[in-house]
Amino acid sequence: MANLVITSTATRVSVDFGAYGAAAGVTLGTWPRSGIQSVQFYGGDYVHIATAGDAPWHVAWAANAFGALIVDSVDGVAPASNAALYAQLVALML
Repeated sequence: MANLVITSTATRVSVDFGAYGAAAGVTLGTWPRSGIQSVQFYGGDYVHIATAGDAPWHVAWAANAFGALIVDSVDGVAPASNAALYAQLVALML
């Protein structure tokens, strides 16, 4: 089963929680792009995402010691590093 798969449109960001669905208590979620408040890169460890009204997320491109959720792809492109993932997530804010 896949990990997080993130897709976007001009106004929305959708997340398929894949393997994390049971633990998260949700299998699919959609937020307005304006709901992404900040994206922060913590070096090689993980990327922090703050969204309006929800708890922050810690995500990464691969398994990590911090327990961050693994992102398989953003708009069909698999990140090759946490720096690439950060750039992909920042682009969702534009």
